[in-house]
Amino acid sequence: MYLPGGIPGWFTPGALGVWIVNGYALYGFAVWGIIIKKDNGGNMMDFLEFVAKVEVEVQDRLGKECSIGIHKVYKNNGIKHTGLIICPKEEALSPVIYLEPFYEIYVDDDGESSFDNAVTEIIDCYLSGNCHMDEINPGTIADFEQMKEKVMFKLINGEENKELLHAIPHMPYLDLAVVFYLLLSVDEKNQVSALIHNEHMEAWKTDVKELYHLASVNTPKTLPATLRNMSEVMTEILDLPEGLELDDPDDRVSLYVLANQKGLNGAITALYPNVLQQFAEEKQTDLILLPSSTHEMLIVPDSEDMDYEHLQLMVKSINESEVPKVDRLSNNIYKFDGKSGYISMIPCLNNID
Repeated sequence: MYLPGGIPGWFTPGALGVWIVNGYALYGFAVWGIIIKKDNGGNMMDFLEFVAKVEVEVQDRLGKECSIGIHKVYKNNGIKHTGLIICPKEEALSPVIYLEPFYEIYVDDDGESSFDNAVTEIIDCYLSGNCHMDEINPGTIADFEQMKEKVMFKLINGEENKELLHAIPHMPYLDLAVVFYLLLSVDEKNQVSALIHNEHMEAWKTDVKELYHLASVNTPKTLPATLRNMSEVMTEILDLPEGLELDDPDDRVSLYVLANQKGLNGAITALYPNVLQQFAEEKQTDLILLPSSTHEMLIVPDSEDMDYEHLQLMVKSINESEVPKVDRLSNNIYKFDGKSGYISMIPCLNNID
């Protein structure tokens, strides 16, 4: 969760950018940028050379039981990774290992065995199952009936993901897009998921309408919404002694955190049936939605003196200073109308884009 610093009545997070709730990070994946070649007397491989050699070496070590390939992985908001895809025979899922951090291991190790060390780390990552499951082989998941209960949805930014949206089924929603993924496993610490692409939808002979229907049933059931007062959330984050809670000194800002129980991809909970409607009825007012990240929404009950422009500028500032690019949802803010039950973007005076 990404919170503003210095706002009266709000907890100031300082330099922290990732918050831990219930023992898990709301988001903590590293984002690797451009790899710069290290000068090491001309003996250091650049990234592309490293990738090509890793592909060959991993294939040799794993043998013919697996096929190995290199694939550019498109993540949220235009972030790209170079992934090593390992395809075990007759397995539906192909683990993807992002190679950027392993190149860093190679670069940072000055010993003669630096490349071997990096490859060993990659193999260990694969064997331990500590890798991403971003790629699905559509030919090995022919039975859509077995996949239906695993279809979920989440929200991403539309403009920032135009290239990705060409390759995946989605539904436009205001300045956002509803996209679909398979939740393959989930426990208290981890969840394994894979984004659904157009080729999967075609192999399953389904369409966006059916995916949306399935996801709208599965996601609220599997990942229930949580709506809590900010002081309650911060008390848990800070692990305060039992009975001791943070006070809201002036109660000037009533701020609530809307997420799901796992703390991942929870902004979509704003679209769960009746969640906002019931809260608006309880507060007897419309609601202002602040897109904290793809993982949660911050909710503020509306009032006559609410400064929408200030809230929007605040969201933009926090996105730029605190939220990793991969987690950013939008710089816009939204209003839930308690009477109509609709969410709309709030037009503000400044063009923040």
